[in-house]
Amino acid sequence: DQLATGVAHEIRNPLASIGLGLRAALTDIERGETGEASVALRLIEPEIERCVGIASSLLKLSTPTGSHLDLVILDEVIRDVVALLGYEAESRKVVIALELEENLRSIASDSEMRMVVINLAQNALHAMPDGGVLSIAAHRDGATVVAEVGDTGVGIRPEDLDRIFMPFWSHRADGVRGTGLGLAICRNIVRRVGGSLTVVSTVGQGSRFTLRMPDADHRQAE
Repeated sequence: DQLATGVAHEIRNPLASIGLGLRAALTDIERGETGEASVALRLIEPEIERCVGIASSLLKLSTPTGSHLDLVILDEVIRDVVALLGYEAESRKVVIALELEENLRSIASDSEMRMVVINLAQNALHAMPDGGVLSIAAHRDGATVVAEVGDTGVGIRPEDLDRIFMPFWSHRADGVRGTGLGLAICRNIVRRVGGSLTVVSTVGQGSRFTLRMPDADHRQAE
């Protein structure tokens, strides 16, 4: 529900700008001021591109999962996910900090990796009911592509660290009861393509999930 609300908000704003620009252009045309109309029409182009980008991200997320694997550009996946979660982060008073190397490629299912990143990012947001910082960093480390999703939230108790990846175990800081399937599914997705998903956490300070995937370009170089 939060994702749907956020996407609707992200699309509504550029659509409103497009509407204002079109009305201004029509008014200018009726007055014979074609130059002014041209300016207004040029201003709506980036807003249209923004809507198209959001729609493309949703389509990639909804692609059926399965055995089909592709070259996934992890830094692009992260940027797309952050764009979709922008409204939810803002509503929760969470600042998103990105530090991404470019063209980080791995062999995986694009839609499944988007599911993994969305799950990790939303879990981080849920861990900060009073606001905070969601940090996402990604880089190469030898033959591995590494992505880290951190938060400044409530943290995870030491006795719960081994449980969070168990199916049907759920304990959210915002008091909402989840299905408990998210992290279990994420770890399985990552492991199927030779990766790993781990976590470190300190109660009262926050958590950091680390996703490690084989670097497709490193494999090709060999």
